[in-house]
Amino acid sequence: LLADTFLLYRDAHGIRQRVAPDLLLVPYRSEIPSAYDLEVEPPPVCVMEITSPLSDVKDLDDLVPFYLEELSIFTYLVIDAVTPQNKLRKQIRLHAWQVVNGQVMKVAPDAAGRLVLPTLGLTVHALGRRLTFVDSVTGEVLMDVEQWQKAFQAQRQRRPPPASRPRDWCP
Repeated sequence: LLADTFLLYRDAHGIRQRVAPDLLLVPYRSEIPSAYDLEVEPPPVCVMEITSPLSDVKDLDDLVPFYLEELSIFTYLVIDAVTPQNKLRKQIRLHAWQVVNGQVMKVAPDAAGRLVLPTLGLTVHALGRRLTFVDSVTGEVLMDVEQWQKAFQAQRQRRPPPASRPRDWCP
């Protein structure tokens, strides 16, 4: 997941352009780029925008065909967390579109209000102001940064100190 990364592309006239989505979901790479070049890299699996009072119309309308049709992105997710009065919503609204059989389709929430995104293998749910991502196959809830840090710290505390580790010990 990349933030603050330019997406480089060529427009209909062949002129090099850049756009700055809020988040890009791309294949893992050890080096975090400042720009993701569509002439060199495959299209991101998902582009995410987080609305603001100034960007909501653009994010919810104009960018759908741009990302999905012009740039060949598979999934576009909009996190609508702010009201037109610039107040944080008590319940985040999620909107998603995917390309299915060459057609742009808006993803309808299931009965529980979750967005099932098969191209990502994820189900996304907004619980108030918190987003939950679930592996659609296993049902495993993916950890957020805070949960991951707690799990990492717990694992470190369970490790034996260096002096007491056997020579062939592997973490």
